[in-house]
Amino acid sequence: MFFSRLLNFLFKPRIRYNPLIEVFVFKDVILKNLRSFQAAYPNLQMAPVLKSNAYGHGLFEVASILEDEKAPFIIVDSFFEALTLRQKGIKQKILVIGYTTPEQILSKKLQNVSYTIIGIDQLKQTALKLETPVNFHLKIDTGMHRQGVLEEEVSRSIQIIKQNKNFVLEGVCTHFAIAHKEGERFTRTQIEQWRKIVQTFKKNFSNVKYFHAAATGGLMFASETEANVARLGVGLYGHDPNNLVKLEPTLEVRSVISSVKSIKKGEAVGYETSFMAEKDMKIATVPMGYFEGEDIRLSGKGFLKVKDKFCPIVGRVSMNITTIDVSILEDVKVGDSVVVISKKREDRNSIENINKICGTIPREVWVKIPAHLRRRII
Repeated sequence: MFFSRLLNFLFKPRIRYNPLIEVFVFKDVILKNLRSFQAAYPNLQMAPVLKSNAYGHGLFEVASILEDEKAPFIIVDSFFEALTLRQKGIKQKILVIGYTTPEQILSKKLQNVSYTIIGIDQLKQTALKLETPVNFHLKIDTGMHRQGVLEEEVSRSIQIIKQNKNFVLEGVCTHFAIAHKEGERFTRTQIEQWRKIVQTFKKNFSNVKYFHAAATGGLMFASETEANVARLGVGLYGHDPNNLVKLEPTLEVRSVISSVKSIKKGEAVGYETSFMAEKDMKIATVPMGYFEGEDIRLSGKGFLKVKDKFCPIVGRVSMNITTIDVSILEDVKVGDSVVVISKKREDRNSIENINKICGTIPREVWVKIPAHLRRRII
């Protein structure tokens, strides 16, 4: 019975189809962005951040792109993300930067994975239960007051770590609350506290391998921050908040025209009749709505690109459909390609322009691209 089921599974015909929406991830651009940061900051090792489905680009896809790159580790947020990568055959060293339970850490399901301790309570609970060596990074709260051991808890933390030989302190880290020029005064208070704490750990532990404080934005303070690793998140995907490194966008989202029709002046489009035609016009639908990552805030404001022309969104973006005005196009038909998010910064539907319209930041747009959409590495 078992073998017959196995044979049926192995030889069962696979359903192949062309999806209506695809997310194109540009391998060479990701690698170019990584190397640009490595060249700009030669004294720091760059640890790529792949949390939140690699900022919407695809967890496994980006990990596979980076598999042969020299990096101290790749960073994910959760035990689940680390487990997913291991199940898919990714062998790179992983740091889980988010919270993990003692039970997850002690499950022994993952090899070559380090875990971040984000508070004194987690530290106590985990250290008590360790029976075999596990690598950890201890997060220090230097002022953001979100995660991390407080300065007054550092001495007690060091005691706890020293009491259990299976607690291997591989790294120490912190995070900046403000990583741009307008907030540099506060950031420098964090850096001052961080530098003192780094010295404390260096005096107590001779074999800590990694000290990291800056993410992409915080690299503007790299020369002042005592560290040998930087966490490269948004920068890897083409966005530097401080514009210190020349980068390129790494993602484009494409769909297709699903219907075309003509409407007359005075006729309505979409829910709540939110758009009324001021003239006779031609409209088309695209099978991508806010479930698929097209932000509802683009309703009546955004653009999609068809045949190199920018077609305005008319009516409200709905759950699975966006409607556009294609009157500008002489020849448009069902099946024609649509660029929903363009990788060209100058385009009206680039990630930068979408951010301006929605009043948001690139990573919010990226991470809302659902994981079920097919990612294609090109």
